Amino acid sequence: MGPLDTIRSLFVGIDRDARKRNRAILFVVFVAGVALFFLWMLMRSVFTPYSVRTIYFYDERARRVKSERQEVLNASTDAGRIQAVIEAMRNGPVSPSLMRLIPYETDVRNIFYTDHSLIIDLSEGFFLKLEEGREVSAVESVLSTVFANFPSVHEIRIVVNGTPIGVLGGTVNCNRSFIREDLKKEPFRPARK
Repeated sequence: MGPLDTIRSLFVGIDRDARKRNRAILFVVFVAGVALFFLWMLMRSVFTPYSVRTIYFYDERARRVKSERQEVLNASTDAGRIQAVIEAMRNGPVSPSLMRLIPYETDVRNIFYTDHSLIIDLSEGFFLKLEEGREVSAVESVLSTVFANFPSVHEIRIVVNGTPIGVLGGTVNCNRSFIREDLKKEPFRPARK
């Protein structure tokens, strides 16, 4: 007797037997509930307005940037998704042990993304309100966040109001584009002695 025969036996004679009728109703309700649950999970995963992203913040105890997983608003374009992760950085971490590096007064003015190159145009709040001594970590957090979430991005340039911002904190040259390998070099990683 196979599984279909077992299911069929639930419905044979239900017009005469109340116990069989109750079992058949329970079976139908159970199957419908399971089907609705899986349909709800499918709809939730396909049509959710959020996606989980890796965002980098500063860990005071470790004295370095550290990642945190956050739900970030999904957008229909790469530029929109990149803007959403940078805004999540500005909004700050969920964990109380981490701290925001991008000043809250910073707005994303524009995102230019072509041929694996990215230009992030921030408002002057980034430059004017950036905490002194945190310049290297702030740039590192932006680079780490974008590179971690968008593998198709090969180089990133950060500008303020459409203009290169020069050298931040006397150590981070923002007049050029950054590539992934830059995160393994000075000033982001101290030179080994």
